[in-house]
Amino acid sequence: MLFRRFFPWFLALAWLIIRLILGKSIAIDEARNSGILSNILFLLSVIFLSMWFHFRQRPVPVSGFLEDIKRCMRDASKYIIGAALGMGLYYGVLTDDIEQFRNYQIKARLEEVASDEGMKNYLSKTNSDPNMSRATAENAIIQDVKNQVSLGKQISFGLPLLLVAAIFYSLLTVVFWRQVLMK
Repeated sequence: MLFRRFFPWFLALAWLIIRLILGKSIAIDEARNSGILSNILFLLSVIFLSMWFHFRQRPVPVSGFLEDIKRCMRDASKYIIGAALGMGLYYGVLTDDIEQFRNYQIKARLEEVASDEGMKNYLSKTNSDPNMSRATAENAIIQDVKNQVSLGKQISFGLPLLLVAAIFYSLLTVVFWRQVLMK
């Protein structure tokens, strides 16, 4: 059962490879969305196959509801750790996607304040000084985007979302398995 033990790690590696391929072949926003969806799909696969690997043993092992959730979360946590390492490798070492996304965001937000109407909207949204110069506003926008778009932010937003999805999918899988597949 070597495959069963390392299955979450294999899927985390598969996510990294798929993300690299998507990053090279489609636009940066589409690649990010596809990466998020593939991460969730792989997490669901890990959780469901965790139950399947456990219950395909003969004789069928008797386990409680909480033990099944723990089993699913154990394998899901392996995947989440592998995905976090993959995200760190992808965004930090293998590509410059963060820099490209940061530049895209800066360009889009600077275009918003290029007009007088856009500048007024920006000042009202941020509750800034109404006498702020355009250059000061542009510097504030650049700093804001640099603070918001970083490797640490990508991972710190990705991990809790994956953890919440893992808990939800674990509960859903165990209930589905017990209500539908075990009958």
